Amino acid sequence: MSILSCCSYVGYSYDALCGKHIWDFGVFKDIAASKDAFKVLQNNAYIRYGHLPLETLNGKPIAVEFVSNVYLVDGRKVIQCNIRDITAIKQIEQKAAELAAIVQSSDDAIIGKNLDGIITSWNWGAENIYGYTESEVIGKPISILLPPTHEDEALQILGKIKSGEHIKHLETVRRSKDGRDIWMSLTISPVRNAEGTIVAASTIGRNIADRKRAEEEKEMLEAELRQAQKLEAIGTLAGGIAHDFNNILQPIIGYTEMELHELSPSDPVRKSLEQVLKASLRAKELIRQILAISRSTKEQHRIPTDISSIIKEALNLLRSSLPTSIELKQKIRKGVALADPTQIHQVLMNLCTNAAHAMDGKGILEVRMSPVDLSESDLTDKAIFDLKPGAYLRLTVSDTGCGMDAETRERIFDPYFTTKEVGKGSGLGLAVINGIVKRHEGAITVQSEPGKGTTFSIYFPRIDSRPEATMQVEDLPLHGSERILLVDDEPTLMEMATSILERLGYKVTGQTGSVTALEVFRSSPDKFDLVITDYTMPNLTGMDLAKEVRRIRPDIPIMLCTGFSEKITPDHMKELGVGLLMKPYGMREISEVIRKIFDARKGG
Repeated sequence: MSILSCCSYVGYSYDALCGKHIWDFGVFKDIAASKDAFKVLQNNAYIRYGHLPLETLNGKPIAVEFVSNVYLVDGRKVIQCNIRDITAIKQIEQKAAELAAIVQSSDDAIIGKNLDGIITSWNWGAENIYGYTESEVIGKPISILLPPTHEDEALQILGKIKSGEHIKHLETVRRSKDGRDIWMSLTISPVRNAEGTIVAASTIGRNIADRKRAEEEKEMLEAELRQAQKLEAIGTLAGGIAHDFNNILQPIIGYTEMELHELSPSDPVRKSLEQVLKASLRAKELIRQILAISRSTKEQHRIPTDISSIIKEALNLLRSSLPTSIELKQKIRKGVALADPTQIHQVLMNLCTNAAHAMDGKGILEVRMSPVDLSESDLTDKAIFDLKPGAYLRLTVSDTGCGMDAETRERIFDPYFTTKEVGKGSGLGLAVINGIVKRHEGAITVQSEPGKGTTFSIYFPRIDSRPEATMQVEDLPLHGSERILLVDDEPTLMEMATSILERLGYKVTGQTGSVTALEVFRSSPDKFDLVITDYTMPNLTGMDLAKEVRRIRPDIPIMLCTGFSEKITPDHMKELGVGLLMKPYGMREISEVIRKIFDARKGG
């Protein structure tokens, strides 16, 4: 830069500079004060300063490169100074530093690698996600971030980069320093030099583990919703089947009971009829269980229950669905617990189904139940910390299947955890079982090793009470003499119910049409002491009939009969002041319900 250019550049006039000592000007003071400047003067040395700041007359900062040489002119030292403006270079360097700081501080993993797949740069985001420090990965192959199942992926990606392809939003799995697999979304781009040649690759990776987890949970919830919708459809179908099946059972139970009460204890036919009745009552209970399960109810109705009878019934149902290659063993001792029979049934069916899956259709499934008394030391030895010492029923379900490792055993009761293939399990079964057991104030343990099968042990508090009584053939029905209007659109059921009631001493007026029955009642409302009506009927339902009858005579007692309906419950009936009798019923049941109605009115 000439003296005139210098004057113009820094804002001084030629006269202001010429003849004056350069160090007198503020613009050069920083240079003059440096030790290097004195070395120039003393040693005639060549000096090139790096990047130095200058300041113009108006205070504007300028970045310059300052180079000086010393010459002897007429025996005197003369310093020649060359100044080059590098402001643009400094601005580029500053922007590059800012960009590097942005890259370094990004939460995303930004990684550079050469075309051989060797890592050349590594930011804070990469360290935070993968757990490796920069010194641990620089110079290492990118394959250290890939799980074994994805090793070929690195070569495929580098091949695409070398051909100039950009890879956007690749969702894949990478492995951290501590061995965890992490879902990542990767954008990988080729890096070109000034000539446009691809010399490297850059990767921007974002941790999407939370999003993938949320997507998986969403899929599970959607699957659960679909399952719930299927159960709702099954419930509706089961309700219709139950209604028809109960109508079939009703005359079988009714006529069999009537014949049994007519036969003497020594009659040879009696034993056969008793077996018919027992089989019919078993079918009735099976329908009740199917309905309860199809509704997938969360309500709990705990009563003194002989758990052994529930287990045997469930195993009989299960046997028909298991492959013949699975041997079913059982050793069941009697025991009573305060339990919800339907939920106990659900627990056993779920555990046995899981055991069958674990054996892949071949092996031994063993179910045992026995009373046990657990001491404090027993609970400690078995690592059962939720129970107190006392009397329990221990139910065990064992299989000879594939077993589980320790990590799987730790997670089996977690919601949505499943070891089954996608689409074959919701991961809710064992979580639901655990919840049922907890609500029964019990505990569940599991013993399992890979290749050695699995044993689930469930402990229910044992009680000394007798189980809730069921209908007994020997029970004598209660008689009466009141007048009853009986309404049922099924002629067979009408005939059977009329026979039962008349044998019990009641005076019965039977009608198979609800509209006709209403007209009969309207013509003589004081002629009847009780109305018994079926719930499901054409033209006028049992509930509608009951409402119309009450308008005519508000004090008349009414009893509704049904085999299944989601719309009516005992509480609902109580609120409306209407009795409820579930089909199929026997002589003892209907006689007790009727007497309760009349005796309550007399007592009131």
